[in-house]
Amino acid sequence: MHIFSVAQHHGTDVLRDGAVVRHTCDETSCQNPDHWMAGYRLANIMDFQARRNLSGHALADVRSAAGRAVAVRDAILAAAPGTEADAIAAALAAGHPFGDHQDTLW
Repeated sequence: MHIFSVAQHHGTDVLRDGAVVRHTCDETSCQNPDHWMAGYRLANIMDFQARRNLSGHALADVRSAAGRAVAVRDAILAAAPGTEADAIAAALAAGHPFGDHQDTLW
């Protein structure tokens, strides 16, 4: 999905020669094309290694990136109208049991 969307938003030339889609926000469920950029797998791996242990960061979530995305989705679906932001904040905080904090997604 991201490859199609990046090509549509940024043009087809950005993913030539083995380029991959890199997330600048590190949220696997992110669908904001402004948070995507083309790059190479090694740079993507280096980004991950540099940020995965940052306190409160999305990549340091104890549920994994996929578990975090599912928790945020479920929180949004279960939230009463008008309380979605609080539900998202609670879902994000649950992935950091030691109280580490990351700025909100939006």
